[in-house]
Amino acid sequence: MDFEMQVSEPEVGNQAQLAHAISAFDRSLRDRDREIDLLRLEVARWRSEAEECAGKLALLQMAMQRHLQQCTRDDGDVQRLIAELAEATAQRKEQSAIIVRREQRIIELREKLESGAPVEVRDRGATFSWRRLERWAKRATSRHD
Repeated sequence: MDFEMQVSEPEVGNQAQLAHAISAFDRSLRDRDREIDLLRLEVARWRSEAEECAGKLALLQMAMQRHLQQCTRDDGDVQRLIAELAEATAQRKEQSAIIVRREQRIIELREKLESGAPVEVRDRGATFSWRRLERWAKRATSRHD
């Protein structure tokens, strides 16, 4: 019996150690399962955040494209206005040149008139003599007196 006791004592110790090791292993597996579940939840949360960010990114890209289109339209409008301004400036310069030429012609005609030289004014195909105009003006004013 002593022999059986001796044999069974180590077996009981081994079984206790084995049971303890198995329970520790089970706890370790449960802890790992909890960690895996937590990691899965964290991955799911990160995925949902990534999807939200992708949605926000798509909205921002659409807003940016609309803004760029508006800027392009605005640039087109600005270019059109610049062209219109250049055209108006050119027309103003032409009109200024016409006015300067007419003023010079008026000065020339006054100088000729003051010098007593015969003066003819040509305007729109009609020719007038200053002397004729003066006679006509005298007649018109004498009739009204």
